Amino acid sequence: MASVGDAPRGFVRTKEVGHLRDLIQNENLSGKLDVMARINHQKVLGNNPPFEVQRREELPLDDEQRICHADFRRSKVIFDLEKITIKDPTAINIKDCLFMGDLYIMLDDHVDPDCYLDTCVVLGTLMIFGSQKGLQSLCLADVRAHRLDLREVKATSLHIDGSAFGETRFYRLQSDVFRAHGNAFGLLTIQDCDVSEVAIPAGQVDLAQTLAFPPGKSQNGSFNPLAYPLRSDADMDRLLDTMIRTDQWTNQLQTIDFLMTHSGERHSKRDLARLRYARTVTESPTWMSRALVRLTGGFVRPWVFIAWSFFVVVMSAWIFRLPGAQLTPPISSFVEALYFSGITFTTIGYGAPAPGGWAEGFAALEGGLGVLLAGCFVVSLVKRYIE
Repeated sequence: MASVGDAPRGFVRTKEVGHLRDLIQNENLSGKLDVMARINHQKVLGNNPPFEVQRREELPLDDEQRICHADFRRSKVIFDLEKITIKDPTAINIKDCLFMGDLYIMLDDHVDPDCYLDTCVVLGTLMIFGSQKGLQSLCLADVRAHRLDLREVKATSLHIDGSAFGETRFYRLQSDVFRAHGNAFGLLTIQDCDVSEVAIPAGQVDLAQTLAFPPGKSQNGSFNPLAYPLRSDADMDRLLDTMIRTDQWTNQLQTIDFLMTHSGERHSKRDLARLRYARTVTESPTWMSRALVRLTGGFVRPWVFIAWSFFVVVMSAWIFRLPGAQLTPPISSFVEALYFSGITFTTIGYGAPAPGGWAEGFAALEGGLGVLLAGCFVVSLVKRYIE
């Protein structure tokens, strides 16, 4: 069993979840027509484990295809309906289920249920319409649908993990915590949302697709919810590890932001610079970006650029003493080489000695580094002592 720290109530993934992915692979279900052909006049599909096929007559639906005031808990079920609406549920817990059409969840103003979907495929639109009272938690894990539409949803916590949608719409979403990991949101539309704490690591939003099309124009026709990426247990463990690390980074950022805003450390330039540096390192997503922050001091440590300048001048002096530098007049000592490197780095250039051969290009490179490091030094001064 694997669990996620600081997850919504009921969010515990076990090895019992994930049979739908096996069914899709074993039965070679590549499209809606394939599913319709396999479940035609059938009550059960598959055998390890079997999936029950439920139609209108097996469900307590009213004339408008709605299930009202129900504690809706389903597992290993294929719903053979073009549309099913769950209205005013007291709880939603759906695992390893396939919906042949749309799934609408309409929440009541008088209850605050948990809503949990895990390893589900919706071949139409998954829409959750909120209420004023709100949800305790809304969790979508390994959910795939042509369209995800969250409208006026109010939830204490909202988690979307390992899911994929052709199109995603968030409209008037309110949540204290919104965290998303390992998703593919497709064409994303966000409008009038109010979220206090957000954690959405990079790589989940297709910016090219989102920005290329005018608002309201759906491009989800090419998305196939049944093209399920088969994840091993190791893949899911890596996803859970990423979620936990992201939560840890988020908690550290909140601690740093609190200290920068409310504690006495903000009155000390030195302590405030340390907090800014720590924040920059923490929010860097990759080891390369974190290495760059450390090499530059996060542009809040001016002494870093002084050290880099000293290093460049000394190393260049040593290089200018190598054979073939063709300096005129020749340099006879390291002190003279250090002098020449210094006036080159600062772009003073008195004209003696003058470089020749490959030393000409290297002198130009050192002069460029001098200008660059001087600019970085000024920026770090401003960020440390003025901002």
